[in-house]
Amino acid sequence: MLQRLMTIFMLAFALPASARDLVLNADAEQYALEELVEFSEDVSGKLTYADIAARPATEWKHSSKKSLNFGFTASAWWFRLRVVDSSAKTRNWLVKVAYPHLDMIEVYHHDKSAGKLDAKIGGDFFPFSARYVKHRHFLFPVAIDAAGTDVYIRVQSESAFNVPLTLISAEEHTRQTIGEQFVFGIYYGILIVMILYNLFLYISARDRGYLHYVAFLLSVGAMNLSLNGYLPQYFSGSLVWLTNSAPPFFTELSIMTGIVFSYYFLNIKMAHAWLRFSFIAVFSVASAMLVMHPLIPYKAAIIGSNLAALFGLPLMIAAGVYSLVRGYHPARYYLLSWTLLLTGGALFTMRNFGWIPDGFVARYSMQIGSAAEMILLSLALGDRLRQLKEEREAALTQFLEEQKRALARQKQMADAFARFVPQQFLTYLGKERIEDVTLGDAVEKQMAVLFSDIRSFTALSETMSPGENFAFLNSYLKRVGPIVRKNGGFIDKYIGDAVMALFPEKNEDALLTAIDMQRELREFNHYRLKRNYAPLSIGIGLHSGLLYLGTIGEAERMDGTVISDTVNVASRIEHLTKVAGAAVLISEPMFGSIPQNNRFRSRPLGKLPIRGKQQP
Repeated sequence: MLQRLMTIFMLAFALPASARDLVLNADAEQYALEELVEFSEDVSGKLTYADIAARPATEWKHSSKKSLNFGFTASAWWFRLRVVDSSAKTRNWLVKVAYPHLDMIEVYHHDKSAGKLDAKIGGDFFPFSARYVKHRHFLFPVAIDAAGTDVYIRVQSESAFNVPLTLISAEEHTRQTIGEQFVFGIYYGILIVMILYNLFLYISARDRGYLHYVAFLLSVGAMNLSLNGYLPQYFSGSLVWLTNSAPPFFTELSIMTGIVFSYYFLNIKMAHAWLRFSFIAVFSVASAMLVMHPLIPYKAAIIGSNLAALFGLPLMIAAGVYSLVRGYHPARYYLLSWTLLLTGGALFTMRNFGWIPDGFVARYSMQIGSAAEMILLSLALGDRLRQLKEEREAALTQFLEEQKRALARQKQMADAFARFVPQQFLTYLGKERIEDVTLGDAVEKQMAVLFSDIRSFTALSETMSPGENFAFLNSYLKRVGPIVRKNGGFIDKYIGDAVMALFPEKNEDALLTAIDMQRELREFNHYRLKRNYAPLSIGIGLHSGLLYLGTIGEAERMDGTVISDTVNVASRIEHLTKVAGAAVLISEPMFGSIPQNNRFRSRPLGKLPIRGKQQP
């Protein structure tokens, strides 16, 4: 009861509180100060607390906005507020400036218990160890009493001038910090998992897209550490220059790695020229800003990085739309990821301006959007890899089908060539394919030669048209070819109605072929007689010996043939069948080389002269 009476007594004799003065009560643990404070600009940046406290009320303005944002300014700004603690609850109060990139912050208030002016100073111009409360944001303890405390805050910075002011109890600050650590722990945990996961995929798949994405994630992670104020708390510490340089530096690096990743992922090199040029232009600007970063003022660096982001993000979204319209399915995940990131950024900005209510989603929308972007881009890479795999499988299937068709065509060509050039011809030349044969290829070989000719073919052909001649010859020759092959020979050439066949294995094969041809001729004549055609008779000459089998002609026209006196003798012997009155004539040396030749019905005709030869 005595304490309450004292509180009422002190309030009664205190100066009347302004309508915008903050009166603390026992129920609230934090108060947003943006709409309550008065502010005054110090253009020179040299005014002291005594100077500013003496300023008339006309030079102070009340904020009409829910955020204290003055853009980029060289001025120092002063804020003042009278705080009255009307509660009987004892609490430790902190002035919280929730923007970790302000250069210089000074907080003044009269500590009546100590009987002096209390001045505290902070900002990112000082090492993290100098902070009054070891936290990513700037926190300044202030003593508030029931009689009222006038709090003055001076802020000066080269960065974007954003001063989110809050008066918060130490207990509430601890509770909020625990919640923040939990949320940011999840966010950075997702980031680390995504980096390791995609690094592993790169090692296993060897797809450069994963490596580009890992570089992008590392850059975004470092950028968020600097923007969220965790970089000085856990990494840079006393390195004040690194703390100050990190936000624009890692922003530029994030734009560069994002452009490289998008260029590769969306295959921009195959896109329209204007899109390729835009990507190259934004990358070049971000690279130039990164290189010049140590040489230019911080304000120019932060403005340049913001401009790079302002052009880079819409460009990457436009590229995603372009790729999706062209039918590139993985662009769906890509486009959704960037959309969610921008949505998170928009919600966070609207929350800062007070356009939407504060809450868990609004407060951490930037982290939620960024985490969703990381996961979706990883899914996009997986979808891209799946599509590439399907395209490769389809291409492989098409290639195999083409190969099958090519092999079928090759076989057809080989079969077609075999009808013109016997396979045995290639075999004896030591060639596997007809295209391997060159002019002058030849081999010497012991072979038997068979010549056959239709008797009186000239007179017979005069009675037929050219078409009937072709039909007649083909009906005859199609009976001869199988007989030659059946007995191990091959036909070297057709000379009109004449046939020249070679037998490389045994001389007996040629003789057996001649006998079978006579038998087949009898069958053929029966067929002809039934159709009132005149019967045929043929003469066959046989001889064996060494011959050269090879190619003759010139570069544009070659022919495979055999050249030897053996061939000439076989041809002459066939001509002698007309004189000797025998259907089959065989030279005595060849007949003598056939084992057990007495099993054949034969008769010697004596020595007959051969045209062009001295020895009969």
